[in-house]
Amino acid sequence: MFGPKILVALAVLATAASASPTVGDYNKYRTWSDAIKRAKQDVAKLTLREKVVLTTGLGWGWAGYHGNPEFSTSNLAAGQFLLSPGWTGEQAVCVGNLGKDSPTGVRFGTKSSAFSSALNVAATFDRDLMRRRGEAMGEEFRGKGIQVSLQPCVNFMRTPNGGRGWEGFGADPYLQSENVVRNVHGVQSKGVQTTVKHYILNDDEYYRKSRSINIDMKTFHETYLRPFKAAVDADTTAIMASYNRINGVFSEQNPDTFSILKDELGFKGYVMTDWWGGHSTKEAALAGLDMQMAGGDNINDNLNSRYGDALIAAVNSGDVPISRVDDMVVRILSSYYKLGQDDGFPKTNMNVWNHTLDGMVDVQGDHKKVIRDVGAASAILLKNADGVLPVTSKKYKTIALIGFGAGPEEKDVQKFLDNFNFGSGWGYIDLYDNSGDGNHGDHGSLFTKDGIYGNIAQGWGSGTTYFPYLVTPLKAFSDKAGNKFVIKKSLSNYDLASAKKVAAESDIAFVFGSASSGEQYINYESSGGDGCTTNEYEQTHSNPGDRRNLTLWWNGDDLVNAVADSNKNTVVVLNGPGAFLMPWVDKVKAIIHHHFPGQESGNGLADVVFGDVNPSGRLPYTIAKKLEDYPALTTVPTDPYCSDKQTEWKDQVPYKNTDYSEGNYIDYRYYDKSGVEPLFPFGHGLSYTTFAYSNLGSKVVSSDLSNPKVTVTVDVKNTGDIAGWEVAQLYLGFPSVAGQPIKQLRGFDRSRISSGNTKTFSFDLEFDELSYWDGKYKVASGTYKVYVGASSKDIRQTGTFTL
Repeated sequence: MFGPKILVALAVLATAASASPTVGDYNKYRTWSDAIKRAKQDVAKLTLREKVVLTTGLGWGWAGYHGNPEFSTSNLAAGQFLLSPGWTGEQAVCVGNLGKDSPTGVRFGTKSSAFSSALNVAATFDRDLMRRRGEAMGEEFRGKGIQVSLQPCVNFMRTPNGGRGWEGFGADPYLQSENVVRNVHGVQSKGVQTTVKHYILNDDEYYRKSRSINIDMKTFHETYLRPFKAAVDADTTAIMASYNRINGVFSEQNPDTFSILKDELGFKGYVMTDWWGGHSTKEAALAGLDMQMAGGDNINDNLNSRYGDALIAAVNSGDVPISRVDDMVVRILSSYYKLGQDDGFPKTNMNVWNHTLDGMVDVQGDHKKVIRDVGAASAILLKNADGVLPVTSKKYKTIALIGFGAGPEEKDVQKFLDNFNFGSGWGYIDLYDNSGDGNHGDHGSLFTKDGIYGNIAQGWGSGTTYFPYLVTPLKAFSDKAGNKFVIKKSLSNYDLASAKKVAAESDIAFVFGSASSGEQYINYESSGGDGCTTNEYEQTHSNPGDRRNLTLWWNGDDLVNAVADSNKNTVVVLNGPGAFLMPWVDKVKAIIHHHFPGQESGNGLADVVFGDVNPSGRLPYTIAKKLEDYPALTTVPTDPYCSDKQTEWKDQVPYKNTDYSEGNYIDYRYYDKSGVEPLFPFGHGLSYTTFAYSNLGSKVVSSDLSNPKVTVTVDVKNTGDIAGWEVAQLYLGFPSVAGQPIKQLRGFDRSRISSGNTKTFSFDLEFDELSYWDGKYKVASGTYKVYVGASSKDIRQTGTFTL
């Protein structure tokens, strides 16, 4: 048994600490070559068992304190492993699910922030905000003593209803890549490792633990690998494998995808499984897996790892060469040294199992500022007929706020949050017993048992974090209103009579619609566990991670229609994980999509609504007119997971297959090819001012196909009366020999332009932007088409250049 008794501090490797690397700029830490040299020196001193310790997690639910090096059953923490060379006995390296996720902050952390979702930051199209958010998150992970953050997520919004699409950066590989680079640089600038996930093709939750994603290598390299390549180039230290199979072979033991990652892309860090994602010892080790997490074989087994004793036996039998284990440990240790975590890293101070033992270190700083800034910059004004927005005292005196999403009342916010944070099933406390009413813990508890609903500012599952507070739209609008406006409210989705009355009495009516989604293990509107239900109604209405449909939840569409029938100035505000169907689109004056903006939800929205911030958010995916217009959909079965025993996924044969037969033609690239007109296209978002584009120019700086560079410039003038932010987007059409979609995003920039002023936007196109896949990445000779505009469909200037 690979038990705790052998997990001792390896003090024999007391390595002298070097001068502390500078914190604050990712490229001022040690080079990979220096870090690898140090790691190899340490590995030479380790026994086989000591090496394997470093490759094997310690399981789930072990009581206590993350980072505690006293390896006894009373002290082991969930998802923790020891790195001991040169340590004083106070610091272990923590890679954890509890407290170590997530893409929205320190999961289950106390006195930490609930950041805007990755989809929100993608919607800003602003590299500075991407970096600032990463830096703030890095400060919080570091402040809690967390050395390895399990984020960011770069899986794609290939389908509009995939459960975890909101954890990633949208539907385009270039937008994903630009986001992941700033996230990695921001977080790692604070000395905290990033774990880019999930490698690869885990784009929805449907049978994620068993099915095979079948894909050709051209599509693999040109779309889905791109953000991982960008992350490797940005020096991410860790990557997490996905649960699913790729072309029939599980990700964590797939030699083809590991070879692409480590040999082709030159990844120097380590690859871990997703939690309990291991299926083998020999096959995984030889393929290239470096770490098995969380340790045991499943959530109820903390000791019987596919590595641990099994890996030791595989080495002793000759099935796995010791050189492969040495490589695992060098990769793990060099990542530790790369970011200078051996010198001055804070001691871990949080306890996810019992917050009464938590250090309660407040790591929030002034991070609410960047959360609010992202919230405002990510608010997407989809429609604004007749200039109904912004709200000013010259146009309106009374404002109606209608629907669950506006609230709850301030007196109920804490109860709503307590239920959302700690509801039935997860966390250190179960405040309300919601079993049977469709609520679940881990942010799947979307309303309290006594019927308190509210603003949904985050999805559910491991991509979430506790809210320290929530600024609701009701609170933020009331603060903005002061004595200039009268706020009327009806905070129910079902009381249509009240909604109509309040709307009719007001000059402008805001009606809130929402839905949610997340990870597979929470099946919303189901009393069954692990996504399985035998209740006939639940089998056809529940949402097992993925959304079953794209409608507004909780009577939302009827509510919108009722309000629109009662007030000519109706504004719809949407919160949710992605696209919605909008059968009422022609009945309302304005639509704002705000996705999951985090703790400052109401403030970011109010900043835009009242005109303090001119809206500039852009859709990071396409919204279709009807369901059948999407190129691909996630199919949720009518008997979610039960008939195939989803909880026994490791033995599921035959497995499901999903063919990515659309190839590179996902999202706007499909709509360009098919001619199907979307409701709102990729990159779309309105402003309160107007912009004119002119003077497109292209300059070939280098025509060397191995090192090309082209600079494209365009002038953008603010032709309106007020200052505003414009997001200029560059799309590129390739020579026919490359076999590419009609056009693809290859540049963007967000800039504030004063009324009457002109800004020259400049875009550099280099190898990554100009390359395609044909056995390797290469650049085609020929004529390229340049499209520059305000969205994928709103092209204002076109041109060409030749390489």
